[in-house]
Parts: sequence; C-alpha cells; structure tokens
Amino acid sequence: MRRFVKPALLAAGLIIVFALLLLWREAPNIKLPYGEQQGNRILIISPHPDDESIATTGVISQSLNDGHEVKVVLLTYGDGFLKAAQKFTGKKDPAPDDYLRLGRTRRQETAWAMSLLGLCPGNITFLGYPDSALKILWDSQWDSENVKPAGSVNVDRVPYDDALNPGAPYSGQSAADTLASIISDYQPTEIYYPDPSDDHPDHWAASAFVRYTLNSLNYDCNEHTYLVHRSLWPQPDMEEPAKPLLPPEELLNIDTSWVDFALTKSEIESKKLALHQYVTQEAVMEPFLWAFIRSTELFGQNPDLVINESGTILKDPSSDTIGRLL
Repeated sequence: MRRFVKPALLAAGLIIVFALLLLWREAPNIKLPYGEQQGNRILIISPHPDDESIATTGVISQSLNDGHEVKVVLLTYGDGFLKAAQKFTGKKDPAPDDYLRLGRTRRQETAWAMSLLGLCPGNITFLGYPDSALKILWDSQWDSENVKPAGSVNVDRVPYDDALNPGAPYSGQSAADTLASIISDYQPTEIYYPDPSDDHPDHWAASAFVRYTLNSLNYDCNEHTYLVHRSLWPQPDMEEPAKPLLPPEELLNIDTSWVDFALTKSEIESKKLALHQYVTQEAVMEPFLWAFIRSTELFGQNPDLVINESGTILKDPSSDTIGRLL
C-alpha cells in the first residue's frame, strides 16, 4: 500500500499546481483604463456567428441605446465547426450538406441574438467565406481567378443565397475587396475586429484582412481589437459577472494597449440572453461561452500596421513570444 502513497501525493500536487496556473492565466492585480464609446457609426467584424456576442454585446447595447448606428459583418456562416456539426446532425462524419444546414442555423441564431439587443436584420451582413479556412484565403489563395474548394462545404465560392455576394470566389482578394466596399460605403467611426494575438487561424486571418483593408484605403477611424481564443483563457470556465475580463498575462507587456468597457447589470443579463441563442454552440462549449460573462469587455489598441519590403504583414505583436496552438 505504501508504494502507492508517493505517486498519489505527486499526482495531487500536480493537480493543485495546474489549477493555480489556470487561475493566474489572466493578468493579476491590474486596473485597465476605461474605454468610452465616442463615435456614432460602429462596425463590428466577426469571423463566426457568436464572436460578436462573446466580445461586443455591451458595445452593441450601449451604442444602440445612445442612438448610434451599429452594423455587424460576419465573414463566415460558422459552418466548419466539426464538433458542433457532429452534435447538430448526430453523425460522426457530417457531409457538406450537413455543414450547410449548420451554417444556416448559426445565421438564424445570430439574428435572434442581435434582435434581443435591438439590432435590426438589415444591419447584419453575412459574407459566407469558408469557416476554418480564412487562413488559406490570406496565405495561399489570394487570386480570384485561381480558387480551389475550401472549408467543410467543399466548394470554391460562397454557397449561400442570402449572403451579401452569393457566388463570390473563395479568395483573399474577394474578401479584401468586399470589406473595402463595406467600409467605404458605411464610413464607420469605430471598428471592432479580432486581435492579431488570437490563437484561432480564422481570427488572426480576419484581423489581417481588416488591417490590410484599412491600410489599402488609408482609412482613419478608431480601431478596437477583441480577443476570444487564447490557450486556457479566460478562466475559470464559468460566469463571474462581478469580475472584469483581463488580458492573458503573457500579452500584458507587448505593444498592445488594453482597455476595458464597463457593462451595467442589465447589459450583463442581455449578454447572457444573447449567448443563450447560440444553441448549436452551447451544446459543445457552454462553459467557454459563460467565461465571458464579466463586468467588462476587453479591447486592444494595436500599433499602426507594419508592412515590410516584401509586402508581408506581421501577424503577431512584436514582443509576443508565445506560440500558437492552432
């Protein structure tokens, strides 16, 4: 019996250490400056249906209550999430048509969530580019004349009739041109989009597309980036409405300035109701969603875009030495 005591104690110790590490994933004992909403035309760009609710529900609610205009643009229909598709269909190997059904359902979930916040359907735009493959469009499929099937629906063009541009090619140039058209027409004063330090390939690709587009247009506005995916962040996987959402500790001392956006109790409740509309996502990652129920929303302000002599845009802040998981 004694020979099992030391391994058991060691295992217990490792569990305690791991638990403490989880608790300290967020930067401890810091107070972020408060970010006030100043503009009157807000544009929120989301890689997937639910990112806009996870990251910017408070911004949407406060902006609409203040009489400001809000538009939400979703780059994909969220149709490439294998785990969600399996749960949604009950199939181990969903077919392309199953992923399309998932995408249409996630579109409706977004409409329900945004309606709870008072955003009208006409201010929600879906582009329909390939979920889980925005990285491919950015890295290797830029040319609209030379596209290949991408994503779980296995097509090379936007397959949704209710997308902004049905049949648009799965290409980086198409995505950038579409964003440029939206920004030029709407003339936003504030743009919210994914932070380049996000681990998810769709998120950092979305960030790169937005920054590339703003740079190409030489467009000046207030830019705010939001973080959704970072290893073991935020923790714990539960709602903590009395606590602020703080950045991961390893992202504290990089060239990104972090600010928070305070939510009222009513706005926190609205955020919970909005997230409840994403039934397909609650079914597979409910604790993760609830981890964003905090007293604040978190936004980054990044330095100006840097393009080197070869035309390459840096994808990470200069001092971020933490590797990506995806």
